[in-house]
Amino acid sequence: MLCNNFIKSIRNKIINVSLNVVSSVVTLSAASKSKEVVFDNSGSSAQVALKGLVAGLSALNKQCVVRISLDSKQVVRTIKEWLPNWINNGFLNSKGEEVKDANLWKEFVELCNNHV
Repeated sequence: MLCNNFIKSIRNKIINVSLNVVSSVVTLSAASKSKEVVFDNSGSSAQVALKGLVAGLSALNKQCVVRISLDSKQVVRTIKEWLPNWINNGFLNSKGEEVKDANLWKEFVELCNNHV
């Protein structure tokens, strides 16, 4: 998962969590336990996927390694290709305008900084 900690090494993490976003439910799985988190699923499919990521990461109460699974190719591409530049550019796009859903992206990055 790419966040603001892209290159930082893993620091003694012992919990591995799988975060799967489907519709309006995020399933968190760790070892043999799982938990479902329901979230607001209004908006575009990309917004719903991003809201799901934020809801899932917010539900984690310990620092851990997170593996994200989602079916939004747009969000995956954004995380891999655009998000690093947005972080470096203060969440401004190439036109100097704030990126769409900047507040959600900022929250996602902030939450990611708590996990690997």
